[in-house]
Amino acid sequence: MSLFDPFRTVVPVTDIILMVEDEPFIAIDMEETLLNAGYSVEARSSRTNALRWLSENTPSVAILDVYLKDGDGTEIALILRDRGVPIIFCSGGSPYDLPEDFRAASCVHKPFMGGELLHAVSNVRGAAPPVEEMEAQP
Repeated sequence: MSLFDPFRTVVPVTDIILMVEDEPFIAIDMEETLLNAGYSVEARSSRTNALRWLSENTPSVAILDVYLKDGDGTEIALILRDRGVPIIFCSGGSPYDLPEDFRAASCVHKPFMGGELLHAVSNVRGAAPPVEEMEAQP
């Protein structure tokens, strides 16, 4: 067993939003909404791909689907929490579907409007929404 854990090492924080969503149409819509609001996005469609990306990067914010085709997002959320990254869970289920440690986290319930997602991102970033974002809200 190796003592080196690539997820516990210090990796540079980027100004990128990590978006982990395995439903293609939802992912495309979310990514377009974020890009149109001026955010940089790293989109991943699986737990495995997200963990691989996190081995070398740290986002400024993460948007996680709770249930992914290759497992739940708990391991991803734990790594992000350890790094101090704000997390927004994106789920069609109940807040009680989230692991107990994360029930107080920001959550956007599917289906949602683009403005709801942008509002959640602004809230966790602690910043006023960009002009494009305010115009995008319904």
